[in-house]
Amino acid sequence: MVRHLQSLGHEVVIYTTSYRSPRSVRWWLRCYGIRIGQVINQDIHEREVRRLSLPRAPTKLPSLFNIDLHVDDLPGVAIEGERHGFNVLVIDPHDRDWTRRVLQTVADSTAVT
Repeated sequence: MVRHLQSLGHEVVIYTTSYRSPRSVRWWLRCYGIRIGQVINQDIHEREVRRLSLPRAPTKLPSLFNIDLHVDDLPGVAIEGERHGFNVLVIDPHDRDWTRRVLQTVADSTAVT
């Protein structure tokens, strides 16, 4: 799926609450044949959100990093998306067809623009 999205010209970004270094995340994914350019970890998130001086900073703020669609498994991130104006697709961890949902959502959002 990642390669397919990239072949369509989309940049796939990893946005994690982990404190692992972006470099280690990139290398970990590369072991599975997945090449990722941008990794936003918790350190980067906190630094950038702090600059905004938000009274209640969200756990993730993809729009701050020019991310058009955030895919997550936590419904709370969708609530934050509504509050802070970013697009979220919530995937159930037990959904075996989640990649189709991601690809369809991307296709639908691309068709609109």
